[in-house]
Amino acid sequence: MLTTFEYIDVYASVLENFSFWSTVIVAFAMTIAVAMLSRKMRGGVFGTVLAYFSGGMLFVFFGFMANMVWFQEFLPTLTFMYGPLYIAGFALMGVGANKLLKVING
Repeated sequence: MLTTFEYIDVYASVLENFSFWSTVIVAFAMTIAVAMLSRKMRGGVFGTVLAYFSGGMLFVFFGFMANMVWFQEFLPTLTFMYGPLYIAGFALMGVGANKLLKVING
């Protein structure tokens, strides 16, 4: 028979896995959706901004994945890459925001 703490631990593990996989699925799906929307716009200001944002989101997603324990078991040499990937992702999104600001301000 499970004690109260073992019972809570089992459900905490399930919720942790659900949270992780839902994050992975939503992040990947939204990155693909933003990339497809930027292609549908066929260039232009907003298409370029969305392209920068989708690239930034992709780098942040790869940084998130590189920081996962199970990923580090397969490729231990990439464990140091999550910081630079986050930085590159946010830098790309900043470039996109800057391009949008230049158009808005004229």
